[in-house]
Amino acid sequence: VAAGAYHSLLLSEAQHVYSLGGGGATRRSSSRGRTSRFTGPQWTPQINEALRKVNVVAVSGGLGYSLVLSEQRHVYAFGNGSHGELGNGRDHSSTLYEFTSDGLQQINARIRAQQRALATTDAFGRHGYEVFRHSMTLADEAVPRLIESLGGVRVVGISAGGSMQTGGTGHSLVLSDEGEVYSFGCNGYGELGRNFDNESEELPTSVPHVVETLRGTRVVEIAAGGASSLAATATG
Repeated sequence: VAAGAYHSLLLSEAQHVYSLGGGGATRRSSSRGRTSRFTGPQWTPQINEALRKVNVVAVSGGLGYSLVLSEQRHVYAFGNGSHGELGNGRDHSSTLYEFTSDGLQQINARIRAQQRALATTDAFGRHGYEVFRHSMTLADEAVPRLIESLGGVRVVGISAGGSMQTGGTGHSLVLSDEGEVYSFGCNGYGELGRNFDNESEELPTSVPHVVETLRGTRVVEIAAGGASSLAATATG
């Protein structure tokens, strides 16, 4: 089992993924052949049909998004990708859209400003969630998508993080069978394990990169928190 900020994931003995909790995009539209609307909260577990033919061995829930590891050691990601946490290579600053009866429409400046304000104060609460869950960027994924840039990596561990206390950001960690750690997503607090010698290192990234400061150290376990990360080594 795995618990995200607004949703939960369950992995069955048959290696199927079930989810419940906060609503998710369910229907496709003309916008790049992708999603068109969000549903309300899901009160009972439902199988993820897109993963029915994938033998899943691990799941992890972050802030509005999920990571899934298959038996073939491939990583799939879906949900909110506004800070690169899905590793799909899309621009984290993509235009914000909302769901309407006509498909995806660009959110106007008032709603965009309101969302930013709510996401960075303690007043976020229920109303802020309503704004958040009815919007998306083109970096989001409504259905599980393979992280292709990890194609040559044999993955043995995944961890999804994120917190509303940091303005609604998320980051992801992936562990390879060689003990290397890959990170992607928000890096505002150094959670990706990079140094800040270069200003660009503070920016979010949507492409997985090896944590260079851990290179040469065999890591056996990883954990992504709200705005921090942990890595346990083979030597303890």
